[in-house]
Amino acid sequence: MTTLATSPHDPVNRAILEVSEDRIRGFVRNPIGEIARLSGFDTSTVIEQIAAMLRAGTVRRVRQTLQATNLAQGALVAWLMSLQNQWFLPLLVLDTVPKFVQLIKLVQQQVGHGHERVRAPRLVLDGAEREATLALIGEKLAARPRLQA
Repeated sequence: MTTLATSPHDPVNRAILEVSEDRIRGFVRNPIGEIARLSGFDTSTVIEQIAAMLRAGTVRRVRQTLQATNLAQGALVAWLMSLQNQWFLPLLVLDTVPKFVQLIKLVQQQVGHGHERVRAPRLVLDGAEREATLALIGEKLAARPRLQA
């Protein structure tokens, strides 16, 4: 497992913190995505770095702006801190896009806990988007750690 920088002076962390503290104003529907866009890093990097800084105590809380995603108070912080299994992070990111319902239903089907059918007006994923998602799911499930009994 790679050790992530946790110093606020690290260039990546500095950029993420500057955007999250100085450039995000009011309610933002997808705050992590907006921080990623404005800082020039991908969503996975932003989530990983915020989680690392929280675990290390570099930051003690995530601003209210970042919690404005209809999660219970503190749930985002707990969620970020629980990202111990980095193999799962790309699957979590599927939950941050407009077709998240279809994507999550497809993941559920692939792990044997449901099906990919969705109710109207949503449509089941098809074509290249479905194939790319299936490839990602297969790759990440193959890389998941095996728990010892």
